[in-house]
Amino acid sequence: MVTSFLVNIIESDEINTSEYFSYTPYGVGRGIQYEGLGPVRLIGAQYNLVMFYSLKEYNTKYELLGEKIKNITNLCTDQKHQDLCGKYQLVITDLYNEITKQKERTYMSLGSTMEDIKNNRKKRGLINIIGNTMHTLFGICDDKCTKKTQEAIQKTEESGTNILHIMTAQTTVVKSTIRSIGNTINQTEQLYNNITEKEQKLNEKMSKIQNKTNDILDLLMKNEIHNLYTIIINQYSYETEILGQIVTAAREGMIHPSLMTPQELASTLKAIEQNIKKIYSIPMGTKRYEINEFQKITKIRIYYSNDRLVFDIVIPLIIDTELTLYRLTPVPMRHNQDNSSGWYMMDITYNNIAVTKGYKRFTTYTDQQLNECKETSIYKICNTPQPIQDNNERQPCEVQNFYKADTYANPELCTVKKINLKRSIYQKLKRKIHGFTQEKRL
Repeated sequence: MVTSFLVNIIESDEINTSEYFSYTPYGVGRGIQYEGLGPVRLIGAQYNLVMFYSLKEYNTKYELLGEKIKNITNLCTDQKHQDLCGKYQLVITDLYNEITKQKERTYMSLGSTMEDIKNNRKKRGLINIIGNTMHTLFGICDDKCTKKTQEAIQKTEESGTNILHIMTAQTTVVKSTIRSIGNTINQTEQLYNNITEKEQKLNEKMSKIQNKTNDILDLLMKNEIHNLYTIIINQYSYETEILGQIVTAAREGMIHPSLMTPQELASTLKAIEQNIKKIYSIPMGTKRYEINEFQKITKIRIYYSNDRLVFDIVIPLIIDTELTLYRLTPVPMRHNQDNSSGWYMMDITYNNIAVTKGYKRFTTYTDQQLNECKETSIYKICNTPQPIQDNNERQPCEVQNFYKADTYANPELCTVKKINLKRSIYQKLKRKIHGFTQEKRL
């Protein structure tokens, strides 16, 4: 059911209602509608949760794989044994080329062109080009932001711990480990050594082939080499896919569980809560089942530097003051006097106001500023583009008379203009309303 208010200039029984709408006729004398939009909490500061992941091992494995792929054709240069190893070479290189296509698709999804890829050939690994693009796709991390996070990361690495709370900077740094990627470099190097040893033996045997029996033995050895290559390429393909998923999740404002699980995030937020200043609080619960609202209120900035993929998560901190938000709408008023009869409407200074309990203090928002607020299940979270002001007789008419329909503001502050009204006016309402009229000004 949608509720709307109605300013009608025809008889009420002439209005056709339906099961989808309910109409509340609005009194002709009322001048301003205050539509309650619910509670709002103000952002007083921010806290930075910096997570970084080292891609040094990932890039090293990529370099080793590239070198091996370049050398694989050396096994099949002999035309006499092209049938013996040619099909294996095709399968391995096809798998490698598929990973290359996967990387290119990742570049394209990040807004990078093939020309960007060519210009960055001298850089190592997949994520270097991603890092260049992320500055625009995932929030700007300027020189100041980058310097701040790099200094925090350096302190964390010097401390020898995986998590460090830096009180003066209101920053927590977490050294992340992608379990499926981070600890495989030794295993990969062992596989490469195994391949190298078998390739050398195969080259020696291929140069001494004398009969079909040796051909069969060579075939078995080549099949084993092929299997080892397949294992390594599949491993690298999987790791590349995981990194792509992490980047995609960050683009959507989410933390991929491979980077940090919900349990780890809840534990980290609980630790942060104990380290922030007492006048601030995190605008959400820190229990595991409460962190589903985390992505609603945070902003993720991501960049690549020094073989590290860095995530700077900005968490808003709210102050204790609770306000209620109202949308203000001027409502036409009918004035019936001989010399000035007709429809009139108030000019208002603010479209949206947020007031404290007791209506003693307030702040204001434009519609655009209101759209930038974050919405949780309990309240809105908004910045304070305008300072919180005291309500006094020098404030605009609509502020002075908030919830004071029986009193009137300074008439000089209330401006009313005459309008030409020829039809009924409908406006959709979100919540309850109340009104104010300034008939004395007329």
